[in-house]
Amino acid sequence: GGVVCLARLFDIDTASVPMEVKTTAASIIGTLSQNNPAVQQIMLEQNTVSLLVQKFLECVRPTTDGAAPAYKLAEKMTYAISCSVRNHFPSETLFISTHANEFLLAALETQHVPLVTRVFFLAQALISSDNASLAQVHALCVPIMPVLLPYFAKTAATGDAEGAEGAEGGGSTQYSVQLREVTTQLLLAILHTEMGWQQFGVGMPCHADFKQALAVLQSAAASSSSEDAEYSGRLLADVVLASERKNVLHPKPVPVAPPAAAPAAAAVEPVLMIAPPALEVASNIS
Repeated sequence: GGVVCLARLFDIDTASVPMEVKTTAASIIGTLSQNNPAVQQIMLEQNTVSLLVQKFLECVRPTTDGAAPAYKLAEKMTYAISCSVRNHFPSETLFISTHANEFLLAALETQHVPLVTRVFFLAQALISSDNASLAQVHALCVPIMPVLLPYFAKTAATGDAEGAEGAEGGGSTQYSVQLREVTTQLLLAILHTEMGWQQFGVGMPCHADFKQALAVLQSAAASSSSEDAEYSGRLLADVVLASERKNVLHPKPVPVAPPAAAPAAAAVEPVLMIAPPALEVASNIS
């Protein structure tokens, strides 16, 4: 019952329950449910995950009174949602089939770097899950693919964020190292799935963006001898290796049918030769 009591705080007006209290409540829910199947099952049965998604959407969407989005609370809501569903098969299934598309689109549209970082981490965990089916990977990739490669290219080309204020502001052009690492792990997770790597193949809409992102990363790796450039080089090697294994960067060879084998000669059945019976030689010749 404790999770339900905490979740009820989100419905109370901020004048009565300050935003800091709601943020702490979301953080506690995440801590309680992380790697705890018993709590995750209770939250599933009490529809708490759906409630958290609903409150998250209220945090990031424009309000009628013109109030600024509650990004801090949205970050903690994302943490709570992530801990509530990861590694719990029924919760993962419910979240992906019911909430993932709307949740991911709303979060990514904010361009708020700390929030995008948490969302990419959740998506990477769900795509890499042992429970993920082909349909679930597809459902996660649809809202992610249009923005993943631009984030990957930008984070590959830049180092750490210049100051905490830049990383905290929505729509900032600064990208943190943490976002770069999460973006790369998500890209690698997609490349390791059949449905995912096919989206980057030759002839697919994302192929040109994928090659451009790799070119930016290669340029960053070669531009300096700094530790950041060395990291970019290792990153490039990982992504290219995964791409080469799946033949993403090159056209797939057209299979050539082997020449038709010459028809085998009809087998000739051996003729069984039966020797005639030996004639008896007469002992008396008249």
